[in-house]
Amino acid sequence: MEQENQEPSIQIEENNTQVNIEEDSSKFEMIAGIIIAFFTAILAIAGLAGGSYGQSVLLGNSQKNSAYDWYNTKGIKQMIVEGQKETIESLLASGLIKTEAKETLKQNLTDLDKSIAKYTNEKNEIMVGSVALDKSQWVQDVDGELGKVKGAKEWEAETEILDKAGAKMDLSSLFLQICLVIGAISLIMRKPKSKWTFLGLAVIIGLVGTIYMIIGLTIIWPF
Repeated sequence: MEQENQEPSIQIEENNTQVNIEEDSSKFEMIAGIIIAFFTAILAIAGLAGGSYGQSVLLGNSQKNSAYDWYNTKGIKQMIVEGQKETIESLLASGLIKTEAKETLKQNLTDLDKSIAKYTNEKNEIMVGSVALDKSQWVQDVDGELGKVKGAKEWEAETEILDKAGAKMDLSSLFLQICLVIGAISLIMRKPKSKWTFLGLAVIIGLVGTIYMIIGLTIIWPF
């Protein structure tokens, strides 16, 4: 009789244990699901920002190259004018020019000096940008407006910053992807200790990825 009473008691304990295990498993799955969803959202943000940075870098490099080409074009024009000036100076120095023609050539020299100074100032503005110069030094117009030139150096500096930010976003995406993989592994583990160990590791790696994302955003903040 006593043995018959013990068997239902053992069965109840086993049922309670099974219920506790199921409750713990459900609790773990809920926590793991929230964590994975959170880091998935962070990964989406990092991917979006990284893609935007990548496009901006391509645009920046294109604009930088265009600015340098523009600068070189001005330099070639300046060299041609300087060559003309040297030719006139040589003619004046040779003594072969008639007196009545000398005044005309001297006037030409004055005009050429102005052109050389103009090209020098334009090259400087194209290189450093209008914002780096005083308004009195604005000589190169863009669409008919002065002070609108974004210099090659500006594009170069902006591109370098975007490159750094993009590199941080790449690291962020890498760590976050690893985080999600480890988080998924934790869901298929059987032993509770292993489950929590893998989930804890996923959280640590995910936080590292999140920190890299924040660094990548703050590099170019405000954007």
